[in-house]
Amino acid sequence: MAGLPGSGARGLSRGALIRQRAKTRFVGRRAQLALFTENLSKDPLSEEDPAEFLFHVRGVGGVGKSTLLRQWQEAARRADAVTAVVDENDVHGVQQALIELARQLADQTGPCREFDRAVEQFRREQAAQAEPAPVEGEVSMSSRVVTQAALGAASLIPGAGVVTAMATAPRGRGDRGAARRTTGTGRRRRAPELPG
Repeated sequence: MAGLPGSGARGLSRGALIRQRAKTRFVGRRAQLALFTENLSKDPLSEEDPAEFLFHVRGVGGVGKSTLLRQWQEAARRADAVTAVVDENDVHGVQQALIELARQLADQTGPCREFDRAVEQFRREQAAQAEPAPVEGEVSMSSRVVTQAALGAASLIPGAGVVTAMATAPRGRGDRGAARRTTGTGRRRRAPELPG
């Protein structure tokens, strides 16, 4: 394939030319790129001049953070380092970000079995801590809390002490009769009408 007219390069596609020009037009971050590239050649276990493990990039929108990160990623690839990138707009939470990073790293280096086991263990722990959905006829924890608060307030009303005492009697977990005991009968009662 012949190069594009006026491109001065034979055999390059339009996409390749755009990428090549973007690299040569990278302006204003040469010092950061050089620092990062130099860091890639350092021994991370060196006592005298160890490699850095974290580079923090921040700034207002439009100053070139994403462009700098792409340049760093390209430099890392040239140095045969594995890379992974997540954007806070693409993931929701730390767990999802770590899973996406592990997926990208696994694509380059193979499965991350130890990490995968840790994620599965974390998921199991989260599921165990989650409030189970109430079984039909069972009152949820949030309903119990609201009922207890309402009964506490109702106990201040003269004459309501007997009903609230019946409703607030200690119950075992999974007690299915809690909602019925709030009135003492299992039927809804209308509030008595007060004389006008």
